[in-house]
Amino acid sequence: MRRPLVGVVLLYATGVVLGRVWTPPLLWLFTATALALWTSLWHRCRDGKWLALALVLAGWTNSVRCAIVLSPYDLRRVMEAAADYVTLRGRLVFAPEERGEAGGDRPPRTLAVIEAESLLRDGRDTPAVGRVIITTPGRLGPEYFQGRGVAVTGVLRQPRAARAGELFDYRSHLAERGIHYELQCESIHDWSLSLGDSEPVHPPWPDRFQRWAGGALALGLPEADEPVRMLQAMVLGWRAGLTDDVADIFRHSGTMHVFAISGLHIGMITIILVAVCRTARVPREACWVVVIPALWFYAAATGWQASAVRATLMSSLLLAGWSLRRPLDLLNSLAGAAWLILVWDPRQLFQVGFQLSFSVVLSIVLMLPHLGRFQDWWLRRDPLLPEEELPVWRRRWHGTVRRLTGSAGISLAATLGSIPWMAYYFNICTPISLVANLAVVPLAAVALMSSLGSLLTAAWCPYASVLYNHSAWLAMTGMITVSRWSAELPGAWFHVASPAGAAVAGHFLLLVAIGLDGRPFVTRARLAAIGGAGLLLAGGWIAGLPPNNLRITVLPLRGGDSLFVDRPGAEHDLLVDTGDASATEQVVGPFLRARGINRLANLALTHGDVRHVGGAVGLRERFRVRQTVTSQARARSPAYRELIRALEAAPTAWREVKRGDELCGWRVLHPAAEDRFSRADDSVLVLFGEFEGVRILLCSDLSRVGQRTLMEREPELRADIVIAGMPHPDEPLSDGFLRALEARLALVSAGEYPANERPSRALRDRLRAHGIPVFFSCDHGAMYLTIHPGGWHLRAQDGREESHRGTGLPKFDEDAQVLALFGTE
Repeated sequence: MRRPLVGVVLLYATGVVLGRVWTPPLLWLFTATALALWTSLWHRCRDGKWLALALVLAGWTNSVRCAIVLSPYDLRRVMEAAADYVTLRGRLVFAPEERGEAGGDRPPRTLAVIEAESLLRDGRDTPAVGRVIITTPGRLGPEYFQGRGVAVTGVLRQPRAARAGELFDYRSHLAERGIHYELQCESIHDWSLSLGDSEPVHPPWPDRFQRWAGGALALGLPEADEPVRMLQAMVLGWRAGLTDDVADIFRHSGTMHVFAISGLHIGMITIILVAVCRTARVPREACWVVVIPALWFYAAATGWQASAVRATLMSSLLLAGWSLRRPLDLLNSLAGAAWLILVWDPRQLFQVGFQLSFSVVLSIVLMLPHLGRFQDWWLRRDPLLPEEELPVWRRRWHGTVRRLTGSAGISLAATLGSIPWMAYYFNICTPISLVANLAVVPLAAVALMSSLGSLLTAAWCPYASVLYNHSAWLAMTGMITVSRWSAELPGAWFHVASPAGAAVAGHFLLLVAIGLDGRPFVTRARLAAIGGAGLLLAGGWIAGLPPNNLRITVLPLRGGDSLFVDRPGAEHDLLVDTGDASATEQVVGPFLRARGINRLANLALTHGDVRHVGGAVGLRERFRVRQTVTSQARARSPAYRELIRALEAAPTAWREVKRGDELCGWRVLHPAAEDRFSRADDSVLVLFGEFEGVRILLCSDLSRVGQRTLMEREPELRADIVIAGMPHPDEPLSDGFLRALEARLALVSAGEYPANERPSRALRDRLRAHGIPVFFSCDHGAMYLTIHPGGWHLRAQDGREESHRGTGLPKFDEDAQVLALFGTE
């Protein structure tokens, strides 16, 4: 059977996916797997159906085994409260990793993962099992290393889930790695070492090698030099060496992959070592004895990163086949490596690193034959003319063109394999990567080879190591320069909305169909695959079409407000407030990128509170806001004054509005041009709109004075839906204001801090006494409101939903309807 491992990994992966969908009792799965395997072995079914079933069940069993709770002392069983102040004892799984920009404004913090052994709380010591990630402000000392026993005090709780569907889900990210709890410490003083004769005294050799190698790569170079830190990040996997600004340059140019210890690094090291062995006249059959252990040494020295393990396993299989003079089948070897990894940890199937790595290699494997045929066609010559008769310039030209087209073809194939996942997970598309990688990858190879030369000579010939380091520094500087130029070109990169799953599946099905060879059976399979890919791509395209309805998203910020109004047509999109600088960076910016917004049409700022407009200056630059709208009221906030100065420098992109003006289909109700209030919350910009018969009022942090003024000017104002913030020191939506509006739904944007942003129990009871559904963003996360003809539908991030169609009150609690009809007083 040709390429048997392809079928094996597909069947096993099917079982892994089934384990994600349904988790039956583990004993049932073990029994079914054993029966299927016994039947396939002893009955020797020639059609292989029982063996295929056994593979599916084996993947299913392994997936369920990793998902369920087996130990009675698992933290998921031991932890009774959602959060608790505890002292956790265990052993460090990896050396603590420092995060934070070197020399930056942010203080450093340390991330560590420990394997829990016991849990001390309320004076009781309880056995505990499970991995916990620990976040600590500050920098831990060198006495904390992999395998060391520690005791850490802090707040133990589950990681924070995504507060909006478009944001990164940290809880799911950690769960895929077997981590279900995080411990937050106040300082490094909450850490202590376990005492005992069995405790290791010295760090393990990978930690010692990393420390020595970091110093060796910096010999003869300035310590605070950016290319030096990036060399350490590329060669040793030190994430702290990548600052956010430089990382953005490589991310936008599509060359960020050179800093992941993955196939590029392992492949280059394999080629270098094989070339050295062959130069030293080591027999081909013995090369693997030298190269494979060296590859696994490098994977261990860089911290056993998942991407390095995947690439090392793949290279080991290929190198073993080459050394033993076995016919090489890249697709079969790729499938074998994927199967071994899934047997080791089936959760990797759902990790973006696994999907990216194997998709890129699969695309290259499928496209290589087509690339070779294209080169042969383009560089074709007279078959009867011997090559020796060709002019020297022509032979050199053919060799140069073949190498350039080969590099371009591999870059194109890698892009085709990665672009769906980059769009799906990171909401970015980088067309410039096709060109940038042609220069960056060779420079990365030079930097990596020079760095390896430096490590090999640092101990016995430091002068040679310094020369190698200068060569690597020059190559890294060239990488930075090329990436920066590439990222600054118009159209080099742009944000895209996440494609539908059907579109991603259709893309890869079409890729496989193109890569199939031309045998008769395969031709029929190719036609079927192309047809299926077309249907999936069409379905994904239809699912990704923007809706024709108005959608309002209330974003969950820790303080302040921000909401996004999405109307048909990008020119009508409106962002109301940005939150402070931290909220803009962590919530509002990622949300807009996930929606595929590269240029924001309209930004409305309601008032000068820093928790509402603190991130406006940075957001205007990043998303090239076409029009910024403010009221004529001024505020004493330094952030607001800085914003006004920036707007005065670009008056064509600034519009001041007042009561009676129109803004993207909304009518401005407050403030009026003649208003002169003493507080910012009194002069909040209030917008009113009616869409599909549904009346909506956006009143942000409007104070009681502002509410009273608004009702005096608009006595006939009615709103089906009101969206408000948390004014200070007042409360939102006074009873008289809410009764006058006759609202049917109230959405309140409330944060976690400061204290005045948190809704009190009295406020919750007062609002719900009006008999209408009331949603708080601090409770429910992001709130998605969709307006359709004759009604509306609300969905919160926590799964709660409300809807209303036609006239009358929406369907919810009957007691609430009675309260709404007869009043609460």
